[in-house]
Order: sequence, then C-alpha cells, then structure tokens
Amino acid sequence: MKQIRVVCVKIITFTDILRNLKNRPAFNKSATTDGTKNHGDKYSVRYGKQQSDDKNLTEGLKAENKALKKRIEELEASEKKYSVLAKTAPVGIFNADTRGNTVYVNPYWCKITQIKFEEALGNGWLKAVHPDDIASLTRNWQNAVLTMSGSYAEYRFIRKDGTVAWVIGNTVPEFNNDGEFTGYIGTITDITERKMAEMKAEESDRLKTSFLNNISHEIRTPLNAITGFCAFLSDSQLSNERKESFANIIMESSDYLLSIIADIIDVAAIESGQARAEICQANANYILEVLHGRFLKRAGDRGNTLTFKARMPDAEAWIMTDKSKLNQALNNLICNSVKFTENGKIEFGYRKKGDDLEFYVKDSGIGIPEDMHDEIFKRFRQVEVLDSRRYSGTGLGLSIAKEYIEMLGGSIRVVSKPGQGSAFYLKIPHKRP
Repeated sequence: MKQIRVVCVKIITFTDILRNLKNRPAFNKSATTDGTKNHGDKYSVRYGKQQSDDKNLTEGLKAENKALKKRIEELEASEKKYSVLAKTAPVGIFNADTRGNTVYVNPYWCKITQIKFEEALGNGWLKAVHPDDIASLTRNWQNAVLTMSGSYAEYRFIRKDGTVAWVIGNTVPEFNNDGEFTGYIGTITDITERKMAEMKAEESDRLKTSFLNNISHEIRTPLNAITGFCAFLSDSQLSNERKESFANIIMESSDYLLSIIADIIDVAAIESGQARAEICQANANYILEVLHGRFLKRAGDRGNTLTFKARMPDAEAWIMTDKSKLNQALNNLICNSVKFTENGKIEFGYRKKGDDLEFYVKDSGIGIPEDMHDEIFKRFRQVEVLDSRRYSGTGLGLSIAKEYIEMLGGSIRVVSKPGQGSAFYLKIPHKRP
C-alpha cells in the first residue's frame, strides 16, 4: 500500500503580520518571521530596526502633513484677508497678466470709472479713457509690458454720466518665488477734485494777470485825458466853447477813473470780509430817478433811449435795505447795458413779486451766450468779443452786483441770447419800514 504524506499549511493573514509586528523584539534587534503563502510559497518578514525606520518615516510624514496643512490654512486666511482688503480699499486696484491684459478690478475701481467688472477685462477699460489721453497712455503701458517694468500715468476717464474722472495710475510687476514674471498689480487714485482745484487756480491766476494788464490800461486812459486836457485849458487863446468841451471830457474821465477805483475798493472790502449790509430806509422810486439822471446823457451819446418804470407811488415805495449797495448793484447793471448797447433801448425798474421786490435792467444790446450766464458774475470775467478794446471795463461790475444783492438776502439772474439783448433781474426781500 502506498503511503500518503500529509503537509499541513498554515495560512497567515496580514492581520497576523501586524500582530507579529506588535510583538517584535527590541528596537535595535533584528528578527525574521517565516510563513507560507496560500500557494505554498514561503516568505520571510524581517522586522526590528527596519520596523523602527518605518515608524520614523510615518511620523515624519505625519509631521510634514500637519505643517503643510497649517501652511495651507495660513495661506487661505491671508488670501481671505487681502481679498477683503481689495474689495473694501478706498482706492482702485487691478491685476493684469504678463501681456498686459486686465484680469481683475476691485469694486472701488469700478466706482471711480463707472465701468462694470466684465467691461474692464482685457483692454475693455481703454474704451472709457479720454480720447486725448489714449495714445500716450497706450504707449506708456506697452513699453512697461515689453520691459517688465512699472508704470505711472495721469489720465482721464469719461464716465457714463458724462463727467470726467482724473486718476493717477501706478503699476508694479509681480514675480513668483522662482523669479518668474507673473503679471502686474496696479492702482488708480481719484484726483479729480485736486485737478479741478489746480485748473481753477490756474484760471484764476490767468484772469488776475489779464485783469492787472487790463486795469493798467483802464486807469491810464482817463488819467491821460485828464492831464492832457488840463494842459490845454492853460492856453489863454483857447475859446470858451473849447474850454467847456475840454472841461466836460475831464469830468467824464474823472468819473470813469473814480468808478474804477471804487470797484477795486469794493472787491477788496468783499474779499476781506469787511463789506457789511447797513439796513436803513430807502425810497425805490428815488433810487431809480437818480440813476436815470446819471446815465441819461451817456446812453444818449451812444444813440440809446433810457427809460425807467416805478410801479408804486412815492409814498408806498419806502423799503428797508442797504441803499448804497442796492444803488451800486443797479448802477453796475445799467452801466453794463449802456456799454454793450448802441442805437438801441434800455429800460429799468421794479415790480412787486410775492414778498419780494424784483428790480430789472433790460437792453437790446449784443446779448450774452448761454454758456456765459454764470461766468459773467465771476470776478475778472467779461464776455469775449472780437474787438476787446471796443468795450472797456474791469470785469468787476457784475460780480460786485451779485455779492451786494446776496448780502441783502436776494438773488440775481440773467436772461439773454446773442444778438437779442439781455435782461438782468435782482430780487430782494420787500421789507417795509
């Protein structure tokens, strides 16, 4: 009979291996666990020092993983912080890629320019740049992109509401930790108010310079007439008729010189804050009569008719106001009408309007363009005409009239078109004595 040899195979699972590992010898010793796989192949698991190295590796990986996780959390917190900062910062912030195309703008950038986020991307923002600034701005930006350098520019955006926004644009290149160029980060700062103030100051300086040049001419002209005709009067052979004519010229020149000096003094008092309204009783009809007598001859010399209309009886025309300032305001307006009207008509007067008295001065003169209706009440301003020497003056009269009427608690306005004359209206409170 044939003998049969029976071989017992013990199957060791992975769990058994782990159990053996737990019961391994000391750390610095080596040992071997032998076993047989399902198919009868023998295997050997070595443990001891090797197992210790594995543990160190596992612990190292865990430590690195923990540090990496912490770093990621820190980066996410930093990104969140700077994202909030970009969204809330009171300055326009933008990002551009390596080719100079815009890839991000913050909300304040959109507020300054009135451009939507989607409209600003790429080169879309250029569509809103002022036409006069596009060429230089584009050239400057392209040069910065080619040289991977920063840029600086002052330029304008034309906003959707029609207003103009002045900005300063600053950009700096960005590089990663490996020194690779990654694009640009930039800002725009709204400097509209500063620019408007600068332009206003420049315009004021220009007007003052023009005023000083003009005032020297205005003062010299009557002075020359006074000194010249005074010399003629010393001629004993001069006829009485000629003497009377020269005397009239001297008087007119003196009056004109006095009005110029008075305007300068008035402006100095207004600017220094020394001008004050001194309320007293005044008769509106009497004020008109005096003004009519003052300008009747001057208006007639230019071929004009001059009339006035008083709408109340003398006894009811008494009002409480600053007589001097009301008289000066009306004087300046009538003088202006006489100057700019030739062979026409001039009418002035007043009428009751609610709780106010509205004085007016109307003429059939050259008229005023609509875009100058506000400008003429500013100091040193005059409507530009082809022959500026034809219409003399300091450019102070209307601004003084406006200041004085506002001191009286009133207002002034003009209705005018070129070639159709002008009508000035002064409204003051009607206060009875």
